Amino acid sequence: QPDAFKKPDEFALEWAEGAAQLASDNLELFVKCLKIIHTELLKRLDEKRVIHLWSSEPLWQHKFSDSSQPFIHRIFSLQDRGITALCNFFDEQHTVQVDTMMALLNSVDFENRSLRRIALGSFANNWAMAYGTFLGQYEIDSSKPVHFSDSCLVCFATDVSLTSNDKVALKILRNQDDYDRELESRKLPL
Repeated sequence: QPDAFKKPDEFALEWAEGAAQLASDNLELFVKCLKIIHTELLKRLDEKRVIHLWSSEPLWQHKFSDSSQPFIHRIFSLQDRGITALCNFFDEQHTVQVDTMMALLNSVDFENRSLRRIALGSFANNWAMAYGTFLGQYEIDSSKPVHFSDSCLVCFATDVSLTSNDKVALKILRNQDDYDRELESRKLPL
């Protein structure tokens, strides 16, 4: 919780030791507390600063004294219906920047499991699968596109819907006519 006497540029968020216990005992109540904190922060700081605070990777990667597991991994490992409320908090409030959330989803715990994989086994399955992906399925590689022209973009991606995380190439066409011609030339069914 931020110190009320600090200047806005000195704010930092960090978890109290009781946060892990509250999340474990009642995740939905924990998320309600997050929403209250978020609302109070918005009263004191501009929205960009609040998003910056929530987007601190160390905040979500924090390890409490009773666990070697990062907090965000610990929360998603709970297998609690409150996970959906937490995902909604991230999405509806736009609290965490997309690049930070992508880094968190790809971060691994002490058992070398990515947060995305942990979440896929929880009530957050659909959210974890689609977050930050193209068409809810493809995580586009951050490298430069393989090809770029007036009519299309070709890039490499990982198909996160498959358990094997297969690498794929995506050809994204700008115009419907070009798309139809592409299907016809390859004789692919719609």
